[in-house]
Amino acid sequence: MYSSKSKADAANQRIAELEQLTPSHAAILFTLEPVFAVATSYVVLGERLGMRSLLGAALVLAGILAAELLGPPAAPESPEPTGEPHPS
Repeated sequence: MYSSKSKADAANQRIAELEQLTPSHAAILFTLEPVFAVATSYVVLGERLGMRSLLGAALVLAGILAAELLGPPAAPESPEPTGEPHPS
């Protein structure tokens, strides 16, 4: 039971922190999640990747870099809703 509660608390904390980011930065963090998992498994468990896996990780990183540097400019953030009716 303790493990489930800890996982739920960690998930809630992660969501609360992601709400502070712009959508593009949150997308980058989600895209990098497998890279962080591989790095953690290497450090903690001593696991090593084969050439095919390393190539896949390099492609993920290259795609993120290309999307950030070559992608269209971000649209301006929409204003927060005020609760007032929209004029028709």
